[in-house]
Amino acid sequence: MDQEISLDTKDWLQNVKKPRNMKVQDFLARIRSINDLITYMPYLGTGATRIQPVKFTDPELAVILRKAGPKHWRDSQVKANLKNLDINAQANYYSSLKRVDDEAQNDNSKSKNNNSNKKGFLNNNNRNKKKNNRNNKNTNSNSDKDDAVCPIHGKHKMSQCTTVKNAKKDFDQKMKSNPTNANTR
Repeated sequence: MDQEISLDTKDWLQNVKKPRNMKVQDFLARIRSINDLITYMPYLGTGATRIQPVKFTDPELAVILRKAGPKHWRDSQVKANLKNLDINAQANYYSSLKRVDDEAQNDNSKSKNNNSNKKGFLNNNNRNKKKNNRNNKNTNSNSDKDDAVCPIHGKHKMSQCTTVKNAKKDFDQKMKSNPTNANTR
């Protein structure tokens, strides 16, 4: 029975889900501390075949972190073509996605509170906003690109996406340092 504790703990770690209200960095710290305790758990087997339980490596912890987060985080990572991130880079990426999710949730709750009118009726401010939006769609401007939905995450506008901003910043720095190799990312 005692021998199974390490196996059960490792199985549990591989299937754990991150609580919504917990920060990604705090969750990772908790996972790492539990992982460090695996080497202190009872040995597996008996007699000459006894072996010490082995804790997870950082790449294995990265897989655990990926599986512990919401599915749309994994989907965003695939869309962004961010493969084989180390554990710290993945935690940072997921932290930024969590901030985006939190902002979107706050925006949704604000808009629900602002739309307290009866269903099907619009107040004058909303009518004017819709009318202005229709008029603005007919003009071609660069702000249309910034107001487009983020192709990576799909939950916010391009102008709000830190991932896109960071990629553009990196690209601009490459252009300044070596303009001939800037397109070979």
